[in-house]
Amino acid sequence: MRFISPSTLAFRRRRDEGEFNAAPPQADIEALSQTEADFLESMKKRISIKRINLWLDEQGGKERALVSSELVGDENSYIRFVYALLYGDSRKNFGYRIEEDEAAYSVKTAGYAVPDVRFRRGLCEP
Repeated sequence: MRFISPSTLAFRRRRDEGEFNAAPPQADIEALSQTEADFLESMKKRISIKRINLWLDEQGGKERALVSSELVGDENSYIRFVYALLYGDSRKNFGYRIEEDEAAYSVKTAGYAVPDVRFRRGLCEP
């Protein structure tokens, strides 16, 4: 009980604000659950392997190797780039393989430091 003092939240909280340790209203819990469900659904749409493959195709990946400095232009493309890296490193069914030099450095693009790699069309090697 040494940690409780007159300056703790328990003593500073005014009575007319309501019971501070009461459970939140059901409406707040439902709204939070809906927000979480919407967020998860939007992330599924943004980051699936199929969508990341399609995004790389749209960036010109079918015709040539894609370099990281071309791919990252804003927050949305940065997130997609990170997932492309993750899928390229861990998934055998990802449509692109990652090529990097022995002395791969990072590059700064759109305010982000990203690895200097290339994505080339073709399934990842086991």
